[in-house]
Amino acid sequence: MSKRLPGVLLRSPASVFGEKVYYVERGCRHWIRDGVWLDSNGFLWPDDVTDVEPAILYSFLNSGHAPLRSDVDASRVDLTSVDIREIAASQLRGTGIEFGAGSSPFPVPLNCNVLFADAFAYEQLFAEMYPGQSSHDLVRPDYKTDIQTLVGVADASLDFVIACHVIEHTTNPIAAINSCYRALKAGGKLVLVVPDMTKTFDSKRQLTTLSHLIEDFQLPSRERDRTHYEEFYTKAFSIPSGRNPNDFVSEKHAEDFSIHFHTWTYESFNELILWLGPQTPWSAVWQHPTLHGAENIEFYFVLTK
Repeated sequence: MSKRLPGVLLRSPASVFGEKVYYVERGCRHWIRDGVWLDSNGFLWPDDVTDVEPAILYSFLNSGHAPLRSDVDASRVDLTSVDIREIAASQLRGTGIEFGAGSSPFPVPLNCNVLFADAFAYEQLFAEMYPGQSSHDLVRPDYKTDIQTLVGVADASLDFVIACHVIEHTTNPIAAINSCYRALKAGGKLVLVVPDMTKTFDSKRQLTTLSHLIEDFQLPSRERDRTHYEEFYTKAFSIPSGRNPNDFVSEKHAEDFSIHFHTWTYESFNELILWLGPQTPWSAVWQHPTLHGAENIEFYFVLTK
């Protein structure tokens, strides 16, 4: 048996937490998704699991599930999207920020210190939770800032930045990547998980070209941004019945409502990263394409400063 970790295993059956078992340490709770994790970390099932009142689990910060995979596993053919997320995160060390975690924080190594950031305050995130999100898992942002600017985050202060299904919500993705570069220390890593447009509700939209992304970076335009709203509500989401299409789009544009502004495939996003090379000299790029199967809708890039 492997050396046992210093934390404890807790569960709160007959509550909102159900039968999930959590590894708890340093004020954080990590959901255990696989019994292999218990064996790999020195725990016995069910002997080492303690049942507690739900208030106990509420008192710990939701920090996603405890990862099992590492970067040496990437060549396996039986991997799921959750596995690839773990493999991407296995490269992380130190202290960093995750953007847009919602109620599903990224599975970072347990020895990392993760702070959370969002463009919206907790109260708004709570009021506008997506279907499938759970209030008891919703994280409270440590920073109210956006990934395009990282206002309030000092230069060269972070070991990593995580943006899972976030970059597509930016009007200026190149500026966002450059801002992350600014905030990272030498050797720091930017983890990007990006929806594959061919596998999502964006499948009927036009692929965002590299020239369009460059124009958004060099000549930002509110009017050009409006065209994304028009396309989004024409080809991805329907305008509510009875609403005037032009008025509805103008309303969403005026309030900067969060949509998928840009669309990518694995190949087109790689084209963007290659173009960024001379402008933003990332020292290394790890990447993984979209997995086969209808349930897999994302691809992965880890950029090292």
